[in-house]
Amino acid sequence: MLITIWRHGEAGSARSDRQRELTSSGASALITGVGQFVRALEARALPQPSEVWCSPWCRTRQTASILQQQGLLPAMDESRLQPGASISAVADWLNASVDYSDERHILLVSHQPFVSQLIDYLLGDTRVAPLSPGGFACLRAPVVAPAMADCLFWALPPYYGAMQ
Repeated sequence: MLITIWRHGEAGSARSDRQRELTSSGASALITGVGQFVRALEARALPQPSEVWCSPWCRTRQTASILQQQGLLPAMDESRLQPGASISAVADWLNASVDYSDERHILLVSHQPFVSQLIDYLLGDTRVAPLSPGGFACLRAPVVAPAMADCLFWALPPYYGAMQ
């Protein structure tokens, strides 16, 4: 299974953290990032995401909307991805919902520190820089468990073109 973990784009301020919206520069950076992501998948002959899930908070929904506008699937809300998310709850959810006989690609849009914690959990160490707003990592994992994944590539704005 492929798992892409994407941090929401740069967000401004609001009365409530839940209502923070993307800034115009955050939205612009995401458009660039999605283009680089799709090209990286094509160059590696990897499938596009077959499922996209996001936190129900405003900035993650807006990030998912930009992903959709750039040709990816619409996202479904998943409360397990909102701030305060539990690695074990997300791992259990993914493992219960995945048919491992298929090569699936799941894209998750969430928040810091959860996104970087999930990447470190799956890789077993810190091999990917903490995701800045709009950053992402694409991993391959036979199962969602500690140290079971390999990092295929990752990128951070504004230089998405310098994929690792």
